[in-house]
Amino acid sequence: MTQTDKKGTRPSRQPEVADPVSAAARDLTMSITRLESKIRKTAERAQVSLDRYKKIAADATMRADDQEYRGLINEEIADLEANIVKMDRHRAALQRKIALLAENPEEAFLPLGTVVRFVGVPEHQNSLGLTDDRKSYPVPGSIGVVTRLNRDGECSISVSMRETFRIGWGDELYPSDDRLPTYFVEREMLEVEEYAKLPDGTEYLGYGFQPTHIRTPEKDEKQGVEMVLEARGHFWRFHDFGGKQGIEALQAYEHMDAMSWIEGPLEQYGTKRPSPTSVMVP
Repeated sequence: MTQTDKKGTRPSRQPEVADPVSAAARDLTMSITRLESKIRKTAERAQVSLDRYKKIAADATMRADDQEYRGLINEEIADLEANIVKMDRHRAALQRKIALLAENPEEAFLPLGTVVRFVGVPEHQNSLGLTDDRKSYPVPGSIGVVTRLNRDGECSISVSMRETFRIGWGDELYPSDDRLPTYFVEREMLEVEEYAKLPDGTEYLGYGFQPTHIRTPEKDEKQGVEMVLEARGHFWRFHDFGGKQGIEALQAYEHMDAMSWIEGPLEQYGTKRPSPTSVMVP
């Protein structure tokens, strides 16, 4: 399912020197392909075991005093059948992701800093996991911010939380400036609330590192730049680690003054330190 903004239209992307969407889609496709292959092989081994157990269960020569053993065999059969179903569903979901990344990769991602509302959890269970971890996600209605385009695993987006929220198990979590619980999510789990703001108040619709502020140089260093976006009343500081790790959010402060090493916005955005102006969506 493809989500759009509240106006019902998808915004045009801002041009970038390198295409982070293509790079993320390429690496993520390779990661998902490897995972799909691993699940397929696991399912094949499970099917071999299932066939063997069914053959044992159908043995008409089994004596009456072997009924306890037969019961154990039937339990193994039920567990294997359930696991194979989970793996089939998981593989089907992965194949849909691979197709989307090949045909329309932008539909799998969102611009950095986008404010999103959780609307659900993955439809499929992680078939290789020991437990169903879908209750570990924030409950529907929770608000987060897109902080990363994933290039590994199977989920395309990372969403970080700055406001108090609950997870499906009932626990309430309290993020802080530099402690931002982050979740790997799918695009269909989210609704767009609004887009992050650049220092001049315009929406940021990009997917890559966008220098916005001047960083005070340390001793013997050249003057540097920072990427800071305003989203949901906080100032989110992003850093590009390069490679598959890519861009991530380091902190989210209530006030720009908390980042004392920043002199101010780049010339193209003005000279005054901004103050929070994002609309707080209930």
